[in-house]
Amino acid sequence: MTLGDLIPLSGVAMWKVVIISVLTAVSNCLEIKRIPVMAVTGVTGGEVALPCDVSHPANDAIYLMLWFREPLTTPIYRLDERSETETRWSDDLVLGRRASLELGSPEVSGSPAVLRVTSLTSSDQGLYTCRVDFRLQPTKTTRVNLTVIVPPEGVNIVGGLWNSAPRGGGGSVAGPYLLGDTIILTCVARGGTPPPVVLWHLGSHLLDAHMESSPPQAPPTPLLPGFLTTVMPSEGKAFNTLTLGPLTRSHLLQELMCEASNTNLTGPAASTLTIDMNLPPLSVKISPPADLPLKAGREYLVGCQVLGARPPPTLTWWTGHQRVLQATVLTSEDSNVTSSRLMLLPRSQDHGSSLRCIAETFASPATMEDSWHLDVHYVPKVRLRYGASLDAESVKEGDDVYFECFVEANPPASRISWRHDNWEISQNVSGGVILSNQTLVLQRLLRTQAGQYSCYAHNTEGVGTSNTLTLDVKYAPVCSPGQVTSYAVERYEDAEVTCSVEANPVQKSFQWTFNNTADAIDVPRGRFTSSSNPSVITYTPMTSLDYGTLLCWAFNEIGTQREPCVFHIVPAGKPEPPWNCTVSGVSRTSVRVGCEAGNSGGLPQHFLLQATSLHHHHQGGLHHLNFTGSVSPEFYVTGLQEGGKYQLVVRAVNDKGTSSGTLLTVTSIGTNGSLYQVHDGPLEAEVRESGQTSVTQDIPADRVETHWGPLALSSLMLGALGMVSGLLLLAVLVLVFVTIRSSTNGGGRRRIARLRTQQLLPLSETLCHAGVVGSSESGSSAHYDSLLLSPVLLLPGKQLGSTKQPQPERGSQADPDLIPLQETSSAGAQVEGTPAAPPATLLPPHEYSYEPIPAHLHLPSSASSVSQHHLSQV
Repeated sequence: MTLGDLIPLSGVAMWKVVIISVLTAVSNCLEIKRIPVMAVTGVTGGEVALPCDVSHPANDAIYLMLWFREPLTTPIYRLDERSETETRWSDDLVLGRRASLELGSPEVSGSPAVLRVTSLTSSDQGLYTCRVDFRLQPTKTTRVNLTVIVPPEGVNIVGGLWNSAPRGGGGSVAGPYLLGDTIILTCVARGGTPPPVVLWHLGSHLLDAHMESSPPQAPPTPLLPGFLTTVMPSEGKAFNTLTLGPLTRSHLLQELMCEASNTNLTGPAASTLTIDMNLPPLSVKISPPADLPLKAGREYLVGCQVLGARPPPTLTWWTGHQRVLQATVLTSEDSNVTSSRLMLLPRSQDHGSSLRCIAETFASPATMEDSWHLDVHYVPKVRLRYGASLDAESVKEGDDVYFECFVEANPPASRISWRHDNWEISQNVSGGVILSNQTLVLQRLLRTQAGQYSCYAHNTEGVGTSNTLTLDVKYAPVCSPGQVTSYAVERYEDAEVTCSVEANPVQKSFQWTFNNTADAIDVPRGRFTSSSNPSVITYTPMTSLDYGTLLCWAFNEIGTQREPCVFHIVPAGKPEPPWNCTVSGVSRTSVRVGCEAGNSGGLPQHFLLQATSLHHHHQGGLHHLNFTGSVSPEFYVTGLQEGGKYQLVVRAVNDKGTSSGTLLTVTSIGTNGSLYQVHDGPLEAEVRESGQTSVTQDIPADRVETHWGPLALSSLMLGALGMVSGLLLLAVLVLVFVTIRSSTNGGGRRRIARLRTQQLLPLSETLCHAGVVGSSESGSSAHYDSLLLSPVLLLPGKQLGSTKQPQPERGSQADPDLIPLQETSSAGAQVEGTPAAPPATLLPPHEYSYEPIPAHLHLPSSASSVSQHHLSQV
């Protein structure tokens, strides 16, 4: 019966119930104290299982389970099968979520229920009571005493006695110590309940197995040779002191471990010390390469090994007094062997020196070294210089020059060779080239022998090259190669002629001379630049006689240029028109036009195409399009109007002007698909009221084509007829030319030479001075002969008696091989009172035509025959 089962009572009955309950509780406490206590041990942070006896018959069941912890009188955990909402409950202030209940099987004997508590703390230690009420069986009580052990937090190892400064734990190094040193180490435990035991271990050997709280009464006894263990006063902390010494090489890297433990449930708190020592090297040894002797420039692997040094020594390599840096250092795992590898690249200057390997340590002796003598074979080292008495700054053509070659080699040089501009020199005594031992002599020097000289020394290791000496040979000026030597210009056009020379020393001045078939003229110095290189003259031909040759000389300190630089001045003209034009790639609004370029007139040319509509645009006016072809006469003509007809004009352009045009007509009127194609007939024409035929549109007269109606021939037939006619005409002209040429051989040259000595006059003046105009019909035949032989009369397309002398058109292309001369009179002088006529141009005979001689100038029969003979000669 519990207090919860009591029904409300009043008065005396209530007091009786309370008294009975108190007496019952006291009786239960006395009975509980007689129950045996079970011992359970746990470690802070760990987990424990507190058992509770819940065994009962199969027909019975747990009704209520309560857990208590002294001195608390209220439950800290409860299992209540009576409650329908919360069957398990834990006190948040004591256990919280750290407790969980595991019920054993009632049928299995010795399978109690377990209250499992995790994350133990020292406050969880105490006496726990489990009370279980059954539905049928009497209540059972179980008592459990929980002991919570606090392991030591760790240990500190200090050098010397307990009052020394701590060195820390968890694994460290003691030292470094030197040979013969004695060390004192103290291990102190931190914390722990109950107090821990402190032990020293050397590797797997136990040095101290006892822990005491007071100093020993007898001197400490070494457990192992060289080790002394002592327990010092704890002053509330457990500690142990170890004395070790004197140290030898055998103590190097030995491990001392201090342990502190107060339970076997966890591992002990421990700290390990490694004894470190500084030891001097036992030996230093260089290992030279196998392939000896050494060769300069080749890499060799050289080793150096140091034994017994601690810590690993500093290894350095030295050749003479210079340190070698290309080395690597390797240390064995036990740090007892230190090796260094050097990639040695011997040089010629290293021959005869010593290679040293030096080991430096922190122990005495501080340094130890080994050395190796170097025997280095190398390619000869060569140095070239001029002869002692030679002044290299004043060498000129015709002088004698000699060089000296100095050689240093191991093994000695077996042969010396020489090179000029990287070409090997061979001895040629007759040519002035003499090789003697280590000397080169050049006699009667030429300017072509200027350049770079070097000598070569040969031995078993290779060929050594000397420094290069540049021989500077002074010489008179010569023409520079690669100059422009031909200039194509028109009359009255400036030609910038550049004369560049090579000279050593540089030229001081220039001289120019003009030369043609008639004369040679020195150009005044003010007409060209004389001091700078190149010299530039601005030359402007005024007449045909001004075409010819310009000669250029230069001067310097050595002398005058022997052969002049020659520049030809030739006529230049406009380009020829393009030809053989075709149309392709047609569309409704575009065509492609391609032509072949004509002669460029001696100058760079480009090409133009102009497209002009042959029908007025619906908005008025003609449609014009312009295109440019920079390299070749190839055009893509776009922007044409659909259903139109266009006149295409292709021209060539250079600096001298524009050629005549090549015409094409393209149309899309009435064509298949309205695509543009070449017009294959005449242009449309109309008959005006005046009866004159003209182009229906406003087209230049030179574009008008006659309309022949149904009898019109195709352009292809017209072209074929024209070609045949041209071939026939050319054949006739060739026959005429051959006939005239054969008839003029012999005396022709003399007549032309005589004509060139005459002064050309206007026709009227020529006739007057010849005694023809105004003379009687009884003139002599000599006068007529003179009249017919005058070049003034031999003008193409002019009537006899014309007083105007023809002038060559500006920009026309004259034959550069024909240079007309100023004519003089038969007396060798110009006729007084008459102006000098411009120079005449000689043309082929078929270009000349003549009218019948007037009646008053009729020749006698004898003179007529003579005149006909002269005309045939001309």
